[in-house]
Amino acid sequence: GSSKSDSATQPGRGIRKVVDLYHDLSDLLTKSDKHVALTCLDSEELEELDVIDFFGMTPEEIEEERKDRKRCHTAVQLLNTLIPGFQDKAAQADEADNLASYLAPLQAGANDARSDDTSKLKVVVADWLNKRIPAPNPPLAVLDRQNRGIGNDVTGRLLCPIDYDWDDPEVRANLRNMELGFDMASSFFFCCLYEKESGNPAAPEVGFLKGPLLVRVYRHIFTSPSSAHEENELAKTSSRRRDVASTLHLNHRVSPRSIAYAAVQLIFSLSNAKDWTHLHAGVHYPSFYNFVTNFFEGAQDPVSKRGVSLLLQWWNRCI
Repeated sequence: GSSKSDSATQPGRGIRKVVDLYHDLSDLLTKSDKHVALTCLDSEELEELDVIDFFGMTPEEIEEERKDRKRCHTAVQLLNTLIPGFQDKAAQADEADNLASYLAPLQAGANDARSDDTSKLKVVVADWLNKRIPAPNPPLAVLDRQNRGIGNDVTGRLLCPIDYDWDDPEVRANLRNMELGFDMASSFFFCCLYEKESGNPAAPEVGFLKGPLLVRVYRHIFTSPSSAHEENELAKTSSRRRDVASTLHLNHRVSPRSIAYAAVQLIFSLSNAKDWTHLHAGVHYPSFYNFVTNFFEGAQDPVSKRGVSLLLQWWNRCI
């Protein structure tokens, strides 16, 4: 019956939210294994393997593939936290030629939960924006995204990259007409992701990923829908966090990938995409997800690492 299948898919429901939004589970395992294998080889063996492994690829593609494998390796480690013993169970299933049937219900649970979030956010994000002053005119439809996106003044402003002045009517018209040099997907520094819903192109990291709508989307997904009601209200208690976040083994901490997940869901809910898709209006969503993930996980120098650490502290005070 359905309760049996529900209990099989239930453990997978957190995967898209905190582990990885786009990869199939089998790909995560394969790429993670390749990443681990590379760390065990000496330079001569590495060179030999590179020739086979990256045949016909440009240096940029090779670099991107390496980064992807590293991200997948981190994802598998997160999976082991989310679903204790995941890797061991997967290895046992693989030996018994049973890997696909072990992964299928987890993957189904992962995709169902993502789909549920997308449907709910379609409604609540429109509701939040309709209550803003000034309100969108006409109001945003809550049941479909059709009158959102760049054509709408309210959602267009929020989706506009900080490189452009949306208030300039000429700039707005050029963006809508996709004139040369005017590209809504020119960067992933979208205005809605900023603390004041606008940013400085010369210092794009200032205020980035502190957007009030982003915080509300995060709360709606990870704590409870009621906790998302108040915009600009910092958390007064930590009891909100007990909901989804604790069942996802987040230890009441906000994680980089959960922020990246919320960011994708927000941008998607502001768009006029008909259905969930990887590419819409020039925005490649998997690349955007990786961009936000790398913003945290790829921080290399001490200044970036400190900035990321302070940003996560800020998030943990908010949620």
